[in-house]
Amino acid sequence: MNKIIRLHIIIYIIAAMMLPACSSHREVVSANSNIETQQQRPGKRSPILSLLAESYTSWHDVYLPVSLNIKTPVSMGISGRATLVRDSLIHISMRMLGIEVAVAHVTPDSVWLVDKFHHYLCAAPIAAITGPNNLSLSDIQDMLLGRAFYPGRGTFSTNYDAGSLFNVQPDGDLLKATPRRLPSSHNWYFILNDVPQLQAFCVTISDKAQFSLNYSNLNSATPAGSAAAKVDATGSFGSLNLHAVVEWNFPKAKWDSNRTENWEVPTSGYKRISASQLISALRAQ
Repeated sequence: MNKIIRLHIIIYIIAAMMLPACSSHREVVSANSNIETQQQRPGKRSPILSLLAESYTSWHDVYLPVSLNIKTPVSMGISGRATLVRDSLIHISMRMLGIEVAVAHVTPDSVWLVDKFHHYLCAAPIAAITGPNNLSLSDIQDMLLGRAFYPGRGTFSTNYDAGSLFNVQPDGDLLKATPRRLPSSHNWYFILNDVPQLQAFCVTISDKAQFSLNYSNLNSATPAGSAAAKVDATGSFGSLNLHAVVEWNFPKAKWDSNRTENWEVPTSGYKRISASQLISALRAQ
């Protein structure tokens, strides 16, 4: 596979990490029992979801190293740095041999994916990523950091009763929290343990469009509260299967330093390609 396609895969998987499309058929790491076993009735407060909400704190920005290990459709690793500004920015710069080769820049309105080495540019409205779930940028940030959220209300917090919005049922040794109101077109849910900690976020749109984010190396001592240092993403989009592992280096993270990114959209010398063209290129390999 040539280098151009490899870089396209890097860019695409960075975007795919933000997609709310995931598999309902997955394996999760078991936790000890003694967890909540009753299905929650409408209006009944869920103690374990309240405890999960209490494990999160507010944050403004973070700048930290990130590594991406791609397993499918190719096997390769790449590292870089990410800037996340709460509610307003996700900026991921990926590097090879110290040279920036790919950028993902996400704002509340737009998604920009750039192959700087070969001068390819892919742009889309953020609705192309959030799809029918109407996710906000802060929701996408929570997905990437392993924090539970409810679309339109943000991260679980003591400001609202997450337990009134979910049915909580046993799922083996773990718990499955499914929203009480689901669109007819797809299904999504969280898996958590009894600590409580988030173990996975999953959405199934169809049998050909599924994605799962599985969380591990959970750290409860970050300035944002509980967060996952390792995110294992698997999914399928038609005939394209993806598997990638993202690892955040929290020990080297700089939190709440009023970080900004003075990034500008390339204006010349780049060939614009659509997301569908990028996917078609991957499927052809």
